[in-house]
Amino acid sequence: MREMAKARARRLQEVSLKRAKRLEEIETKKAELRKETLEGRLQQHHEREKKLERITQKQLEREVKLETELAERERHLRERKELSEQNRVARTEATEKQRKEVSRRCDDLTDAAKRQEALQSVIDSREKRIAQFKAQQHDEKR
Repeated sequence: MREMAKARARRLQEVSLKRAKRLEEIETKKAELRKETLEGRLQQHHEREKKLERITQKQLEREVKLETELAERERHLRERKELSEQNRVARTEATEKQRKEVSRRCDDLTDAAKRQEALQSVIDSREKRIAQFKAQQHDEKR
């Protein structure tokens, strides 16, 4: 009986060891699965972070491009405004110069007309005197 009890105890011990080994294997597999799951989640998290970084970088590049375009447009508008102002000033100056030139020409024409009137007056008075002289000579001949 002792041998049977010993054999039985050995079998129980073997079964216990097998169960313990099996439980240990199961726990190891569970730990590995948890580790794989955590690593997978961590990897997914890193991939999401990289994707967000790429998206953020693209958005920043777009914003920089838009800001550059906006600055270029503003510069272009300022230049156009300055040119427009310069053109307006130039037109005003040109108009003023033309006005002065026209005024000068008018003065010249007025002076010329006055001189012509004066000359015509001199011519008329001489013609009148010549006519009077001829009339006087004609009267004297009669």
